[in-house]
Amino acid sequence: MTRFIAILLFVFSYTNCSEIAVIRKNFHEIDSKEQLYEFIDFTEKNYCLEVEPYLASAIMMKAQYVFFPHTKMKYFKNGKKRLETFITENPDNLEAKYMRLLIQSEIPSFLNYNDNIESDFNQINQDIQGSTLPEVYKNVIITNINKINP
Repeated sequence: MTRFIAILLFVFSYTNCSEIAVIRKNFHEIDSKEQLYEFIDFTEKNYCLEVEPYLASAIMMKAQYVFFPHTKMKYFKNGKKRLETFITENPDNLEAKYMRLLIQSEIPSFLNYNDNIESDFNQINQDIQGSTLPEVYKNVIITNINKINP
């Protein structure tokens, strides 16, 4: 019986995405260390599988607010690993590809994390209209990726 309850709690924690619209909105409004840390805290408290790309990207963003290069790389690599693992397990997830596209288009090229810009850009453009994302968020994605020149 205890095992059943544990499984039920695990499944519920990955399906309770009632705050996904807030997470999507707040991600795009991050412009300070305080907002970033508040976003991470909120996202971790409202965790579901759909927020993993946002959380992974936010972890990578922590690198811009620390001084020591070793710490910067630690945050970057941790977030990158989480995002790439998610994409490997969910290869058709447009939000994950969108997050990766945003990150890869903004980070310095010496980090060698820019291999997917063109393919993510193309896949998002091709699949966005047929996705189940809310129309308002589809427009946000289209607006943001059109600012990127792959």
